[in-house]
Order: sequence, then structure tokens, then C-alpha cells
Amino acid sequence: MANRACFTYAQTGRSEIYVQAFPEARVKQQISTDGEGAAWWSRDSRDLYFVSPDGPSLWRARMEKGESGRFMRPERLATLPQNLVGMDAMPDRQRFLALINKSVGIGSMTIVQNWRAALK
Repeated sequence: MANRACFTYAQTGRSEIYVQAFPEARVKQQISTDGEGAAWWSRDSRDLYFVSPDGPSLWRARMEKGESGRFMRPERLATLPQNLVGMDAMPDRQRFLALINKSVGIGSMTIVQNWRAALK
């Protein structure tokens, strides 16, 4: 499997996420369509997780089966709160840590675990 690079490109005036083979630079493929935020590769580099500011939302783009190196259309995994301050992925890419400005009180923090179960 070829190595891939993920980068942002603002040709249209808004940054979007693209991937392309590396080090032989071939055609780049646009992944995001509503702007870009943070992005993370899965360990096997077949999935690309990213946050888009349209909501904001958490998305996953999966590589097509076979050796094409092309990615399928991204799927929305979650809609995130409007007051999202920052986000990071855990190493397994099955859990994400989001920092939300909730203004509940000085020094308060809410940690939501098993949020995927709430989607069902």
C-alpha cells in the first residue's frame, strides 16, 4: 500500500482536506467539502477521520477496497456541539475527546463516554 499525505488546500478561499500518494505525487483527491478542522489517520491508513466546521461534525472517509488508493464519500459519524473548543482522537480512533465551553461554573468539566451508544 502506498503512503499517503493529508494536507489542506485553500484554492477556493476555504481550506479543505485532500489526500494524495507520497512520495510520488499523483492526483490529489478532495475529501472534505464543508471546510476542514482537525484530521487523524487510522493506524492502517485506510480511514481518515476529520472535523468539519459545518455544525461542527465528525466524519470518516474510508479507502475503497483494492489498490486504487481512492477514498469513498465521507460519512458523518456525529454532530458536535456548537460550542466545541477543541477535539482530539484517542490512539484507537474509536474514542474522541472534545473540549466544550459549557460555562457551567469555574473549573467545571464534563466528560462524555460511550457517546456512540447515545446515537442508536
